[in-house]
Order: sequence, then structure tokens, then C-alpha cells
Amino acid sequence: MAEDRKRQIRERWGDTVTGIGWANGRQACLYAGIGLPTLRRWLDDGLAHSRIGGLLRIKYSDIDEYIRRYQVDKQHVESTSRTVKAILARVN
Repeated sequence: MAEDRKRQIRERWGDTVTGIGWANGRQACLYAGIGLPTLRRWLDDGLAHSRIGGLLRIKYSDIDEYIRRYQVDKQHVESTSRTVKAILARVN
């Protein structure tokens, strides 16, 4: 996470978003830089979590792993960029 984002989170929430251990829904959203509707979609899509007495808990490491699943490598980005440029060249 970018240092600037970490600083913003600490200023607003203190040390409640540590990146260590378990987060509630709000902390998970802040940590990942997403909104609650997105978190709900991630949970529906398989983000590991626990519910204890109705309270949502998500391990920070599970958030990191979920995001890593969708990480795109540089070679793929360059290949996609060339494909898009070729399509645009044909259209124009």
C-alpha cells in the first residue's frame, strides 16, 4: 500500500487499520481502498472471511491474496496494449 494512503488511513482511523491480523468490513475497505459495495462483491466472489455472531472479520493477508489473484503481469499489459493499438489502427 502506498505510504501516502497509509498515512491518510492512520490520520482518520488511528492504528485501527494495521494490516496485521483481522479487519472488520470498514477496516477492510480502507485497507484495500474500496467501497462497501465492492467488498460485498469480493465476498460473494470468494474472498475468505468469517462471521462470528454476525460480525464480519477478514484477515488482511486474505485481502492481499485476493487482490494478487487478479494481478496482471507487465508482459500481458504490453501485449494487450499492442492489440488495442492494432485494432484502433484498422478502425481509423
